[in-house]
Amino acid sequence: IQEFIMFEKMKYANRRLKKYYSSISNTPRIEEDYIYFPAPYQPEATSSVTSGNYENILLTLSLLSSACPNDWKIYYKEHPATFYDLFRGSLKRSTWFYERISKFKNIKIIPFDDDQFKLIKKSKLVAIITGTSAWETVIRNKPLISFGQSWCSGINDILSVESLKDVKNSIELIQSGFKPEYDVDEYVAKIKKVAFNFPEHYTQADFDLKRAELVADEFYKAHKRLYK
Repeated sequence: IQEFIMFEKMKYANRRLKKYYSSISNTPRIEEDYIYFPAPYQPEATSSVTSGNYENILLTLSLLSSACPNDWKIYYKEHPATFYDLFRGSLKRSTWFYERISKFKNIKIIPFDDDQFKLIKKSKLVAIITGTSAWETVIRNKPLISFGQSWCSGINDILSVESLKDVKNSIELIQSGFKPEYDVDEYVAKIKKVAFNFPEHYTQADFDLKRAELVADEFYKAHKRLYK
């Protein structure tokens, strides 16, 4: 009963947050110079573990805002899953959170359902913490600044940053005409070489003991094969 009440409260909070977000978001002007920042869904393992200190989105945006050229804008787009009924978005987002973002003079909050691929294509660069936006940027050959680590972080010419100085240097490099030459095909080939089978599942209820044993077996066989 307590779990049911908790999820009902989160459902209500997510819907209320979605309504508020929509009321303060603005249509992006893709003809202007901008940095596209697709926010990761939180709470989630990838954005909590692999992003280090940059799990704190306000910290990340502070650095990005400070390094942003005076005539550029930063477009902040919330992850759509934040507002799903059965998800936990309201645990990491609030009206205060969005109000704080709105105080940055060069950051604009844009609709969460805006065309992701158009925003990537028309941007000067994409800045990410973690998420599939990194891969979507790389295959479109757009400059990418990464504050965190993802499965595709090993691709060459992704600009990984750790400090404000790193962010400034990366943006100056892009302004000077830097064009990434991502080794996508080579990287995919390397992934295929070390990949192994992983049993599919469609709901959390499917993750039972039998499936856990299948996953463990695949990990064990991969370990023997790769680390003789």
